Amino acid sequence: MSYANDKFSVITRTWFGRTNKHGGGYTAPFTFGSATTADKVARWYPKGPIKVLKIGHQILATLSTPATGGAIDAVPYRMYKSSAAAAAKDTLIASNAVKADDTDREALYNIGSKETIASAEVESGRFITVRTASPVTGDATAGDGTVGGSVAFFIDWIPKYSTKWDSD
Repeated sequence: MSYANDKFSVITRTWFGRTNKHGGGYTAPFTFGSATTADKVARWYPKGPIKVLKIGHQILATLSTPATGGAIDAVPYRMYKSSAAAAAKDTLIASNAVKADDTDREALYNIGSKETIASAEVESGRFITVRTASPVTGDATAGDGTVGGSVAFFIDWIPKYSTKWDSD
């Protein structure tokens, strides 16, 4: 009997930072903290290989922009997979941003996602990192201050099996 991809490709959504209160398994959500780049998830090892279909976020506590400093329009985040070579940099899976400006701020419990994936396959043995960047203004320059609020991130994926797979 051969493996049939259409029979087994169930989409799985894995949440990072979604609290028990919001149906997840975490005790605390992610906050943006200081206005610098930070790894929110340092290493998540999927039972690979997998194919990434979508990345996204959910607002868990109302966003607020800083009381002082310049205007902030968004907080970018990126998901990376580790490189096959130890000396090489991580490979970008996809990037997105949480809108945080005063007029277009994302609402509480809003889910934002992106289906444009730069590198969809995460090979077996590689890990995934979720990294936020400094808040930015509308022209993509770094903004002053910190965006308040809490978020969770997610990744939608399917298992990627070998064509040599056999149930016998």
